Amino acid sequence: MSSSKRHFTAVIGKKEQGSYVSSSPSSAARKVVSKLCADDKKRKVVFSIRETTQKSNKKVYGPYIGYMQKLDKPVELVGRVIRYKPVAKLDKKISKMKGGGIIGRGNEKFILQTNLNSKVIDKNDIKYKQKGGMNCFNERVFKNILDSCWMISIQMMICFGDATKDQIERELAQPNTTTIESISNLDKKLEKFLPSKYSDLETTKRIEYLKTLLDAFIKRYISKIGRHIPISINPRENPKRCELIIYNNYISLFKNIGTHEDDSFGGSKIDSYFFANLLGIFFLKQEIYFSMHTRKMFNQISFDKQDIGIIIGINGHSCCFFVCGGVPKFYNDNDEKIYDFDFMNLLRNLKDDEDLFVIPNQVVALNRTEYFENIRRYSYYKKILCLTVVSKKDFGNNFNQEIKLFFNDEYDDINNFYLLSEIASKFMENLDNDEAFKFLIKRSNDEYHITMFNLGIFYDSKNDIDTAIEYYQKAFDNGEISAAEILDYFFRNKKNESKAFMYNRFHHFVSSSNSNSNNNN
Repeated sequence: MSSSKRHFTAVIGKKEQGSYVSSSPSSAARKVVSKLCADDKKRKVVFSIRETTQKSNKKVYGPYIGYMQKLDKPVELVGRVIRYKPVAKLDKKISKMKGGGIIGRGNEKFILQTNLNSKVIDKNDIKYKQKGGMNCFNERVFKNILDSCWMISIQMMICFGDATKDQIERELAQPNTTTIESISNLDKKLEKFLPSKYSDLETTKRIEYLKTLLDAFIKRYISKIGRHIPISINPRENPKRCELIIYNNYISLFKNIGTHEDDSFGGSKIDSYFFANLLGIFFLKQEIYFSMHTRKMFNQISFDKQDIGIIIGINGHSCCFFVCGGVPKFYNDNDEKIYDFDFMNLLRNLKDDEDLFVIPNQVVALNRTEYFENIRRYSYYKKILCLTVVSKKDFGNNFNQEIKLFFNDEYDDINNFYLLSEIASKFMENLDNDEAFKFLIKRSNDEYHITMFNLGIFYDSKNDIDTAIEYYQKAFDNGEISAAEILDYFFRNKKNESKAFMYNRFHHFVSSSNSNSNNNN
């Protein structure tokens, strides 16, 4: 899973209630406490939470014991005073509940273009080199098994993209690539690159983790088609699986960066950035740069020889575009195929009334009206929420500087819409909606789906329902499916049955499609 915002519902007894958006189960649990104890600050509650994020395992976390703790010193904000904070502690005396799946949630939205030709690269047509190279081919070891799609997308484009593949191969041709000296140099560079958040482990332990990670990366890169893992071994438990080794060592080193809960292998855009730079600093001897684009900016994307690839962000999943041998490619790591696909032509010709979707073997554009009028037919389409260009060149957008400010809690000079959304979410989790609003509104013109949804929540809390509806609609239009249920409720209260029906119908078909998809996985 790649989305940093996850969705949960509270489980009390055999009933589920509420919808809570947060970056982790623990923060969602605190939101549940705030809601359940709003009218009685002395109340104690016992509950669990179930994740409802699309493509998640629908796992249940808890049980939690929750209560409101009185602050030693009240916090004064504009128009209100905060005297209590929510506390949610795991009740370790009660065995954990097993996850199961109901109430799907999605961030995807809508599209189609039928004149796009996709050519599958056949395994039998590939001639392998004895060391590295592997041409542009995704064999079984690159398949997404553990939900670490964000990592696999970065590995795929760096290994096989024209901008980097020759450098990777030259580096691997060196004898003893991962020597202690080379890993030690990498460790020193990472300390300088991330002075505030790199692992606080002792140096020898960090070097051990880095060497294990890079050795697994190299092993995965040079693996051949004949390498098979016995079906009897659960891939999530196989200690020799490169995907598992790479992930476990990454989070041991960068545990202060992203949100990693229990057996979830998901990562945020921030994780993708730091993982790309770990590989970039070691193999390419340079920083890697990110440029993020919402739907409003898709047709403004350019792509040249310095660009490594484009991360495709849909709800709970990442895949990618890249160019190999001068041929543009689309790679979705849920199968074992790379497709020839002219993604730049698709982006350049995207119309204002169309959106982009991932379907099993390609990306398509679909007119919004066509989509809404035929939702049953298109309910399995996965809307692209964000496209992130990954490059060797500096875009001049200051993202590489701003992300360092973000981790130093220096927020005033940050302008990236994704980082601003993350900042606002932090304040919202601490119930400081007024401070959150300052950062939400700063780049609201980008119409990032999470920003629009949180602005809807803000105006909803101020009882400005018409403005709340406006932002919930923008959130929905940009892929926040959870806004559909809220809009259905608002329009029913306004006696606007036609709009209420539209959002209810959308929520019904897409949620059903997501549920069926998860059951089939």
